[in-house]
Amino acid sequence: MQLLKKISFGARVAEEETNELGNYFVETDQWERIYNGEIDVVKGDKGAGKSAIYSLLSAKSDDLFDKRILLITAEEPRGTPVFKELVTDLRGRTAATSTPARY
Repeated sequence: MQLLKKISFGARVAEEETNELGNYFVETDQWERIYNGEIDVVKGDKGAGKSAIYSLLSAKSDDLFDKRILLITAEEPRGTPVFKELVTDLRGRTAATSTPARY
C-alpha cells in the first residue's frame, strides 16, 4: 500500500501538467499522423486526450514550423475561444472579426 501512495499518475487533466506530459505521453499512430500534418482537425469526447495533443503540439510548434506545418489553435486549453480578429488579408484589414465557439 505504501508503494501505491508514492506513485504519481499525473494530474487529473492535461492542462495542469503541460511540462511533464511529454515524459509519459504514448505516441500512437494517430499522434504521428497529426504531428506529420496528415490530420488537420482533432475531435473527441471529453477526456479523449485532445488537450494533451494540443499541449504537445504547442510545445513542438517550432519543429512543426520547420516542417512547413503551421499550427493554429481554435481555443485555449481551458476553453476560452481565441479566434477573434485572427484572419487578416495582406493589406492588414481584418477579414473576419470573430468565430463563434462551438462545443
